[in-house]
Amino acid sequence: MKRSRLNMLIDLVSLAIFVMVVSTGTVLNLILPPGSGRLPSEGGSHPEILVLWGLSRHQWGGIHSWFSVAFLMVLALHVGLHWRFFASAFRQRDRATRRRMALGIVSTLALLTIALAPILSPVKRLKVQDTSSPPQDSGRLLYEARCLACHGPNGKTLPAMPEEDEAMKLIRQARPAKAHAFIAEMSEADLRQLVAFLMVSSESP
Repeated sequence: MKRSRLNMLIDLVSLAIFVMVVSTGTVLNLILPPGSGRLPSEGGSHPEILVLWGLSRHQWGGIHSWFSVAFLMVLALHVGLHWRFFASAFRQRDRATRRRMALGIVSTLALLTIALAPILSPVKRLKVQDTSSPPQDSGRLLYEARCLACHGPNGKTLPAMPEEDEAMKLIRQARPAKAHAFIAEMSEADLRQLVAFLMVSSESP
């Protein structure tokens, strides 16, 4: 195959892969947002989750990652096929060319440093709530973060809460499902804290 045709083929493949990276990224951010839930095989324990074409958000994240890796590999191949151009630029001796090459090397090293930093950095545990506080206090924080915009302060627009187990079942089945997708991601403890807050709020005058 002629070099010009090979270059055109690689450009077309890279464009197609880039479109898929954008498409799958859109699915992860807009179609299946955080809180859509996981399958049991992925460590989830939710009675109902959101899926697209039978795939969970976690599975779409895997597809997105593989397209990203493929895009990087195609770009590396593209640079390899144009290596003569880079080699000839390195052989240039005038000051302006050397300055541009030095800037390019520094920029490449900076990019690699930024790209590798999150991969090589250690993961730390962050305590986000005080487990010694009453459950309704933690539930209030969950409510204000997730429910306040639609249901108002202290859940006053919601009906009176039944017994705890029945209230948890009622919240798990909240509709519309997409607006309440975050519930599927909540742990049993978080859901009980939210219910405790709603029960206290419904009892207060």
